[in-house]
Amino acid sequence: MRIAILGAGAMGSLFGGYLSRHNDVWLVETDQKKVDKINLDGIRIREEWGDETFHPKAVCDAGEIGQMDLVIRTFPHW
Repeated sequence: MRIAILGAGAMGSLFGGYLSRHNDVWLVETDQKKVDKINLDGIRIREEWGDETFHPKAVCDAGEIGQMDLVIRTFPHW
């Protein structure tokens, strides 16, 4: 499944990491430094049983990723 997650903060990164195990996950984030870091190092999630690193893709421009099967918005809309 192709999944886009809007926002790569705490929740977006957590969802993106776990979902990327078995899906094509794209994080859409406005902070280019964060996008570069995710693409270079992945997302490390620390659990009580150990750390795991995931490698979803990250972009600043949602137009780069094409059609998705699911879009998750992780930031509040006021």
